[in-house]
Amino acid sequence: MQGPETGVPAYSLFYSIPDGPNGSIYSLHYHAGTNMLYAGGAFTSFLSGTTQGDGHVAALNLTTMEWEEVGEGLSGDVYDLLMFQDTLYAAGYFEGLSGVPTGVAKLTPNGWQAVGYLNDTVFKLQEFQGALYAGGDFVHNSPGYSFMHVAKWQQNQWSSPGFAFNGRVRAMTVRGQHLVIGGDFLHAGIAEAKHIFIWDGQNSAPTDDPGGPVHALAVQQNNLWAGGPIVSATDTFGLVLLDSLYGAWEKKLSINTLNHNGTLPASTLHSMGIKTLHVITNEHPDFQSQHVLYAGGDFLYEPSPEVGRRGKNAARMDMVQGMHGDTWADSTIFEVVEADGKIFLAGAFTQLNGVSTQFIAYSMQEVTSLETESPNDSWVLFPNPSQGNGLYIKTPKGIEGWVNTQ
Repeated sequence: MQGPETGVPAYSLFYSIPDGPNGSIYSLHYHAGTNMLYAGGAFTSFLSGTTQGDGHVAALNLTTMEWEEVGEGLSGDVYDLLMFQDTLYAAGYFEGLSGVPTGVAKLTPNGWQAVGYLNDTVFKLQEFQGALYAGGDFVHNSPGYSFMHVAKWQQNQWSSPGFAFNGRVRAMTVRGQHLVIGGDFLHAGIAEAKHIFIWDGQNSAPTDDPGGPVHALAVQQNNLWAGGPIVSATDTFGLVLLDSLYGAWEKKLSINTLNHNGTLPASTLHSMGIKTLHVITNEHPDFQSQHVLYAGGDFLYEPSPEVGRRGKNAARMDMVQGMHGDTWADSTIFEVVEADGKIFLAGAFTQLNGVSTQFIAYSMQEVTSLETESPNDSWVLFPNPSQGNGLYIKTPKGIEGWVNTQ
C-alpha cells in the first residue's frame, strides 16, 4: 500500500486526469458558461498525442473530462489565463503572432493574435473598472509607450494606468472598489510602495510592507491575504492578512522551504514560498466552513508536533478550524481553482497524497471520511463512500495506506 507521508491524514482524496498535458501547468481559468477549464503552462503536447501548434494552452471539458486543443497553441509558456469581454486572453511572451512578439495574446475565430506590444514577459492579468491590466517584467520608456511593469488595455491599445513600478509585478486582485497589485517592487513612481500597491482608479491607499515580495493575492470576506517569500527578523512567513484597508499585517502561516539537505541559498529562497491563493466558497462538510483559503506553492508546512497535520506545497486556512497541512505534493503547486463542484490543483507535481498524477488533479468536495471517536480503537476510512478509485485505511495498530478498490 502506498500512502501519504507519515503524519499527513488523507482529508483530501485526489483523482488524476488521463491524457493531460506533458509538462507543468502554471495557470487555470474556469469558464462556467461552457464548463471548460483552461490550462496554460510549459507543456508542448497532450499525453494522448500532439497538438496542432506549439501547445502551452489546453482546455479540459468538465462535462466529458476530456482534453481539447485551444486554437493552434502558443509559442511560449503561459503564466495566466483570463476571460475578458467574452474573449480568452493569455499572458506570457509569445513570438510569431502576426509578426509581433508580445506578452499578451487573445483567442479569435482566426486563432491566437497579438494584443498590442509588450516587450517582455507578462505574469498576471486582471480586469478592473472595464479595462484589462497586465503585470510583469516589461518596461517601455519610448514616446507613446511609457509604462513600467504594469499596463492598461483599453480601446485596443496599451497605456499607462497612471503609475509605474521599479520591479516585477507578480499578482493582482480586486478588493471592493480597489485594484491590489503585489510583486517584487519597492516604489510606485517616486512614492514608496513596498511589495504591494492598492489603488481605487484615481488614488493609491497607503499600506505597510507585508514583509517581502508578494507572489499571490486573494480576498476572503473583505480580508486581504498576501502570500510569498515573506521574511521577518525571526522566521519565514508565507501568508499574511490585512484585516482592514489601512490596518497592519497579521502573520498567519510560517513555512520552511527545504531541499534534500535542509538548506537553500538566499537566491533560491527568494523565489520559493506561496505561489497561489484561492478562496473556495463551497467547501465539503469535513471543514465546516463556506470560505476556505487554499495556498499552493513550494514550501514545507510543519505545525506543532501535537497537531501532526504536515503539508508539503499545499495548505488551507479554515476560519473554524484554522490551518491544515493535510496535502502532500511531490513538487510545486502553481494553481488552485474551484470548478464544477471540484477543487483542481495544478503545477509541476506527479503525486498528491500518494496518488499518481500528471501535473493536474482534482478532489471531489462531497467526499467525507469516517473516523471513530474512541482513542483506544481508532479507525479511519476515507473516502466514505468510496468513488471506486481507492480507499485510505488507518487501523488502531498503526497500519495505514491506500487500498486499490478497482
